[in-house]
Amino acid sequence: METLIIYNAHSFADRLRGLLFRRRLKPYEALWLSRCRAVHTFGLCYPLDLVFLDRDNRVLKIVHNVAPARVSICRRARSVIELNAGYCARRPLAFVPGRSVFLGQSSKGLPRVVFSVPSTMNKAFVKESDHDDDDDLGPEAVALPQGSKNYMTKSGYQRLRAELAHLMNEERPNVVQVVSWAASNGDRSENGDYIYGKKRLREIDRRIRFLTKRLEAAEVVDPALQPNRDQVFFGATVLYCDKAGTDYRVTIVGVDEADPLNGMISWISPVARALLKAREGDTITLRTPAGLDELDILEVIYPEPA
Repeated sequence: METLIIYNAHSFADRLRGLLFRRRLKPYEALWLSRCRAVHTFGLCYPLDLVFLDRDNRVLKIVHNVAPARVSICRRARSVIELNAGYCARRPLAFVPGRSVFLGQSSKGLPRVVFSVPSTMNKAFVKESDHDDDDDLGPEAVALPQGSKNYMTKSGYQRLRAELAHLMNEERPNVVQVVSWAASNGDRSENGDYIYGKKRLREIDRRIRFLTKRLEAAEVVDPALQPNRDQVFFGATVLYCDKAGTDYRVTIVGVDEADPLNGMISWISPVARALLKAREGDTITLRTPAGLDELDILEVIYPEPA
């Protein structure tokens, strides 16, 4: 994961200021020109690296070492990131064609933080210490049945998007500021704020990668639009009892929304698979480690349409 301080040149006046600012770009700084598909390097005395993005901030094209007094155009682009020449060559995983670049927002007048999702690295090129650092950063994605889509309820999708936005726009920039401050305080080997901040930054980056990948692959289903409201389908809340007479209330949701302790079960779980397509009043059989159990469907509930 590559981190930069990026300055947004949005309006015409900002763009004029940006053209002056880029003459003194530092190695960790960049300039983002929105609503832009052509870049000229007139007036510069050193080359630039250019990253052209589409409307969804996916990398369309990378141009290395653009010489002064040259024009570069990408007609499908909607914005451009300008960096010091050689940046993309030194850090090839920072910007990868086809991958999304995420622009963290900040208060007016302050720089933005930009980072991009790196491509998968060959394990032979990953240091052992780097691998160990990532071991405790959270669970991997739950495997889906082959050929199945990553179904997700509308509310669950919105909740995960809100979490992603919070991590990108608030928590990560705050942690970056703390790490930068701690790094300026001297010896990093005994600096608790720096060590914890770097660890927290890795945790946040891993969670962002996880959420981004899962949201991109999500198939959003709105349970409120289900026409067969007496039958159990994805997104239904089901009240049932087992043969011991104990009542249970569960909601069938996507694998990334599951929270069994709060009654949110994944649609690929054994209980959900047994309940799916059953109707109110039906008795179904659930195979458990203790043997077969009979479940009586008492009620099937769906959210009301908005």
